Amino acid sequence: MTLLIYGCHPLAIGRKEKQKSFLSYALQVFRNGLLINNQLDRLVRTAEEERDFNRKFSAFVNHKNAIMMVKLMEDGIQHIERNAHGGLLFADISFKMVKLLKLKA
Repeated sequence: MTLLIYGCHPLAIGRKEKQKSFLSYALQVFRNGLLINNQLDRLVRTAEEERDFNRKFSAFVNHKNAIMMVKLMEDGIQHIERNAHGGLLFADISFKMVKLLKLKA
């Protein structure tokens, strides 16, 4: 748990645009995971090393958690726009994401 909190620190002290960019990137990774899981790899447009990460991460994205993960990231972007405290926001997102990633298809 401590590792999650310390892992949030670099994002928490960053600028708003960087924080929103990170969450938008996470949305893209979830999308890619769903595409890969549905045998639509040809629609994933990333560099080869990033595609490898997306293939591995896609094992954690499924129909039970995908919508909730997207909502979590979109809510995070909205909270950043409304001046949420970065440290609290990213810690909260991290804890919720751990629960979502444990959901099996």
